[in-house]
Amino acid sequence: MDSGTGNASEKELTQEQRFQKILFVLKKRGTVSVNELAILFGVSKVTVRADLGGLERQGLVIRKYGGASLVPEKLGQSPDSAAPKSVHAGKADPPTLEARSIARAASSLVKEGDVVFLDGSPESRLLAGNIAKMRNVVVVTTSVAIAYKLARVSDLAVYLSGGKVDCATMTASGASGHPVFSDFFITRAFFGADGASPETGFTDSSPEESAVKRIVAGRAGETIVLMQSSRWGSHSLAPFAALSAVDIVVTDVNASAVMAEVLHREGIRIVKTERGRTENAGYPRFGEYYSCARDAIPYAFMPGKGRRIAFASGNRSEPFCISVERGFLSQAALAGFAPENILVLDNAYDPEVAAANAHRVIAWKADVLVEFNTDSRSNHIIGDLCREAGMQVLALEGQIPSAPYVGTNNWRAGTLAGDFAAGLVQSKFGGWDCVDKAILLQLSTGGESILLRTEGFAASLEAVFGEEAEGKIVRLEGGNEYGTANSAILSLLGKLDPSGRYVLTSVNAESMQGALDALSGNGIWDAGRFISVSHGCDELGIAQLRCKAVDGAVDYHPERYGAHIVPMACALMNGQPVPPYEYVDVDVMVSSG
Repeated sequence: MDSGTGNASEKELTQEQRFQKILFVLKKRGTVSVNELAILFGVSKVTVRADLGGLERQGLVIRKYGGASLVPEKLGQSPDSAAPKSVHAGKADPPTLEARSIARAASSLVKEGDVVFLDGSPESRLLAGNIAKMRNVVVVTTSVAIAYKLARVSDLAVYLSGGKVDCATMTASGASGHPVFSDFFITRAFFGADGASPETGFTDSSPEESAVKRIVAGRAGETIVLMQSSRWGSHSLAPFAALSAVDIVVTDVNASAVMAEVLHREGIRIVKTERGRTENAGYPRFGEYYSCARDAIPYAFMPGKGRRIAFASGNRSEPFCISVERGFLSQAALAGFAPENILVLDNAYDPEVAAANAHRVIAWKADVLVEFNTDSRSNHIIGDLCREAGMQVLALEGQIPSAPYVGTNNWRAGTLAGDFAAGLVQSKFGGWDCVDKAILLQLSTGGESILLRTEGFAASLEAVFGEEAEGKIVRLEGGNEYGTANSAILSLLGKLDPSGRYVLTSVNAESMQGALDALSGNGIWDAGRFISVSHGCDELGIAQLRCKAVDGAVDYHPERYGAHIVPMACALMNGQPVPPYEYVDVDVMVSSG
């Protein structure tokens, strides 16, 4: 059914609706005052402050005197997510937290007027997102992914070197006679390094890319290496620079005293990243556990030894949940939990089953329950049951009152998907005037948290195309399963023009497939007339990308969840303070070619 702001009084808005509108205003303006929101909603300042407090606890806004601002990375312009990546783009390993912090630190070295060289390393790709927001910078790169990213989201001059394209790294190298190497003076060259030592210097796994780096280093005014400290003392296949040939090394806070001493002796300046939130002194034990989880080594103090942990999966037959469970079990073993002290249950996306499972966990006398349930009503009940039983509970993907949260930043995921779709509306359709409808398949039973996934998408469209975009947005209860989404689209068929152009989003790949089958089965779907952006990159999501049934999908990296879940659960059951939320990074995946 069509949904709009309509004629309803703002006083009739629920808190969830006010949350969504506050985030929309902040998406467009970056900051807003309590007075403005009180007038907008027709409510008291006390109510507005309570709303802002709720959003702050979710890590979505920053409170300040008289108002609030959006947490920087939620603006949809975060350095780490300025553009989508390809299913086949870049090196196999996803960027680590260290790589992200190194890229942020390196961005301070780029100045207006610079001609910057970026190689194809993960650190350089992340740095490109920061540079995209700068002015009067020229970028020269071997990376096809970087060139695409910057050309799409910035007005900077970008030059891509020629040569053979390496499909593993998506870099073009081997053309040493290309004008970018003979005619350009590079102010600052940024190189990633797979290894470094006094004997070998800095090394890379690709001989072709190393050859390009050697040429660029000889012409650059300043040579800067972006390297994680864990790579010090190791070496890769091909050296590209001696230690003495490098001016600056940007590395993480874990750089050893030996590494620092050697680099200083060679006259190299060291730039270290700041400590991340997971290493914050306010959560020392959690930080220790997380550090072990991230490196996949046995946890310090073996906190799970002799303790019981229960994991109530959302749906054990769903690929996303299967991947989350595997990561959880792997981390639980590293934490010292014995197999007989790990209880895994299936909520089957059924609120009644979830509540029954909670009773079973309490009877089993678990020390902590990891609850994967997106139904907000039953989560309130489960939270009360655990509190009455004196059992710690950790919320996974669905909000549970007073429980710490691990999972997706749904607002960021939604705006990331919306920003990507907005770019395609311009390039594929020619603008918003050419769009007939934008269809949002929502999961309202998941409460405000899951709704932010689709409302963030809508906010991005409105931020780009103006408030009139809302007039073309249709919200349907698509749920998170095939059948619900299929039925929702079938109910809309009478309002769809078979020759129209549409934007479509859903909360996961299963609901997207239900929608696609309903559209194609009734002669509506055509790849040229649809912009489809889904969530989740499991086997089904990847298949949809490869056959171009969708233009993009937000990857939630379920394989990384365990490294957040188990450290949080271990700290909780041992009475240690934990962060109120742990968000797993998300990216947009696109089909190759």
